[in-house]
Amino acid sequence: FRMLRASANKGACQYIVAGFREAMREQYLLDSPFYNFAQEIRLTEFTRKQAHDLILTPMENL
Repeated sequence: FRMLRASANKGACQYIVAGFREAMREQYLLDSPFYNFAQEIRLTEFTRKQAHDLILTPMENL
């Protein structure tokens, strides 16, 4: 995990982590590898089209 954190801190990459209660809790625990690792972005409910595009558009590029 140190390598992942270092690459993100250098700006070499970005990570998207999805979760709810456990993910939120981990970012505030001092002994967690996720502590102070990410910026929280809260999303609202997706429309059916947004969900469709989110899933299918990246898959079309494979």
